[in-house]
Amino acid sequence: SSDLHIKHINLFKANVNYYSSDSAVFSDAKIYNKLLVSDVHVGPISFNRDFSEAIFSEIDKKGFKKGKRKVYKPQLYSIRISDDKIFDRKKLNFVQNQYSYSQPAFSPDGNRLYFVSDFPCEKQGTNIFYSDKTINGWSEPILVDSINSDGNEMFPTILGDKIYFSSSEFNSLGGLDIFESKLINGKWSSPINLGPSINTSFDEFSMVFNPDKKSGYFTSNRENGQGSDDIYSFIKRIKAIVNTNHKEITGQFEYMHLKGK
Repeated sequence: SSDLHIKHINLFKANVNYYSSDSAVFSDAKIYNKLLVSDVHVGPISFNRDFSEAIFSEIDKKGFKKGKRKVYKPQLYSIRISDDKIFDRKKLNFVQNQYSYSQPAFSPDGNRLYFVSDFPCEKQGTNIFYSDKTINGWSEPILVDSINSDGNEMFPTILGDKIYFSSSEFNSLGGLDIFESKLINGKWSSPINLGPSINTSFDEFSMVFNPDKKSGYFTSNRENGQGSDDIYSFIKRIKAIVNTNHKEITGQFEYMHLKGK
């Protein structure tokens, strides 16, 4: 029916009309592509660097039998994009329909895919895995070291040598918090909570960045929103303490006077 996108989660797009230090204004949201509209949940989606390929999740319609009932879980699909048209939709080769696979995120070069799954491993809950692109498709997934716990890790985003993700564990302020980890000598560092400027006692998740890598968006179900989950914008600022040569420093800073200095 024509109202499928209202009854189910589907992929939308909106252009940024205006962005300032305290607000973001967008054009009206529109369906990303009618060929991806479904009568089951579709999304999130991740694009490679030149937008020639995308991977998205969609609830599997066939499902699998678990006891006397059928269970339907999200699966990962790839598409090729050319002139705003999509081609070659196919399920990723490592996907098994008895497990969930969702929230894909490409590495900067597009040759590694991070995603979230409940695939059995040494950690409980949902965890973040990665798979590498090969000439035969995608490799068997590997659990990401250091950033997974027995809680739920979700919504990875890669920005250069850093990964941003949500977790209900580590030193969460409550619910899901967004954490940052840095790739050092091939290993991810211990997660750092982004703190109260982003996180609350409610859920914060799904952080993404604009092309400038200094601003972006995340989702939260905190109080005073317009719905259960709302999208918020942010600007990343670097804090610095300057003791001398103040006039030679340029950029956007928060100044703080220290008594006795």
